[in-house]
Amino acid sequence: MMMLVRVIFSIVIIQPYGLRLENPKILLNSKSSEIIQRQSEALKEEATKYFAQEGIVYIENFFRPRVFNELQRQALMSISEMRPETPDHVAVGRLGTFVSPSTPLAEAVNSKPVQNFLQDITSSDQLQPSDFPVELRRYPIGSSMDWHCDESLYENPQVECVLTIFNSCDSRTEWKKNTDPDVIVSRWTQPNSLLLVKAGGPSHRVTRSSCGERVIAKFVYTSCPYKLNAWYSNLNAYIS
Repeated sequence: MMMLVRVIFSIVIIQPYGLRLENPKILLNSKSSEIIQRQSEALKEEATKYFAQEGIVYIENFFRPRVFNELQRQALMSISEMRPETPDHVAVGRLGTFVSPSTPLAEAVNSKPVQNFLQDITSSDQLQPSDFPVELRRYPIGSSMDWHCDESLYENPQVECVLTIFNSCDSRTEWKKNTDPDVIVSRWTQPNSLLLVKAGGPSHRVTRSSCGERVIAKFVYTSCPYKLNAWYSNLNAYIS
């Protein structure tokens, strides 16, 4: 099959030449369980156990390929809207923007299939998409995020979800194990991987990149509607 390569910034997308793009509202239908990959029961059991012990878990191949390709396309349309973060943020050199809840990207990550999956992995039947907006973030060359624990936005600590959309950089996401803080787990997060982190949980960071870039979508799930002050202050994340 002929392949068409498009280059935007330093991001490379490879897609079949002549691919007919479907209506994203149909492709990302929130009532369809087919938007995410079917994971084996063994993998889900292992992920559930790891999250319960460590408050963090890394899962690959989350969305189905056709759906993920559309999410990449949607993300590219928002890259020009990204702005630097305010100086009080822990990340260095990172850009970002909030995503409208009506966009296909936000609808996909807040969909019922995703909610059901996250409820299983976190063992929380009350977990649901939060009212904190979805964010797109970009890590260009030289960017990083120092060691930190995510602050709680709600009275019950939320689950922060990081979907890697593009990754051509050499930075790594690292975390300290709750069960053994002297052990550091290090991952290069591949596109279409999902990282779940419980607020107030393990200390984690993103190492400095020396080449390429990484684009992620960050979205929040919660079991509690009651907001803390941090919910409001985090709405001022980007320089206007």
